[in-house]
Amino acid sequence: FDILGKVVPWDGASRVPLIISGPGLQKNVVVDSPVSTLDIVGTFLEAAGTSPNQAQQQMDTQSLLPFLKGLQSLPRDTVKSGLTYIAINKDYRVVVKEVNKTSTLKLVCCAQRCPWGIFNVLEGRTNTDPEAFVFAVGETPAEEGPELLSTLEGDALEEVKQQALDLVPDLEQGNYESYLYKCAKFIEEEQWRDSRNMSHDSLPGLALIPGLLLNHNVSIGLAPGRQ
Repeated sequence: FDILGKVVPWDGASRVPLIISGPGLQKNVVVDSPVSTLDIVGTFLEAAGTSPNQAQQQMDTQSLLPFLKGLQSLPRDTVKSGLTYIAINKDYRVVVKEVNKTSTLKLVCCAQRCPWGIFNVLEGRTNTDPEAFVFAVGETPAEEGPELLSTLEGDALEEVKQQALDLVPDLEQGNYESYLYKCAKFIEEEQWRDSRNMSHDSLPGLALIPGLLLNHNVSIGLAPGRQ
């Protein structure tokens, strides 16, 4: 990691375990679904007898308390992150979603090539075009595994492309609507074929199944909860 390691879209900068315990909460439960640390504030507010809706200013946080008590599902379908930091040329959006009970995907879209360290390069890459990456979220950092768009073929690739395109609308944050167009265009036109010098072999040990491509359990999102 470099000195600006927290301003990159990779798991080492944003993925942490979330451990919660308290009165009235379910015990000895491990949750593999991704959640946002943003919602810890809303959870504390509801536990204190109030809610984000009663705040004087608008708050994006939501409460996890009903979920922690086993009463409702998680309040968000997706976990989103992003940064626009022009001074160091880092401009990206990230969406993580549990697409089914065994598979979680992470979509990274960058306005100009995705940042890898302080100098924003990867293996000598010098392009400044928009980029998108898709990873399967597992027990290890997602980026340690294969990048799915550039490694899958055939039906498995088409399925992941559609899954990624379904996540594109969640990339929008604030007034940066250009992410929706740039990321979708990159995925649909398979621009990674020319922009990345990576292997295109099928992933070893994985088979296409209904719902996604993985035949093994995928755990831990951005902030999985252990109560």
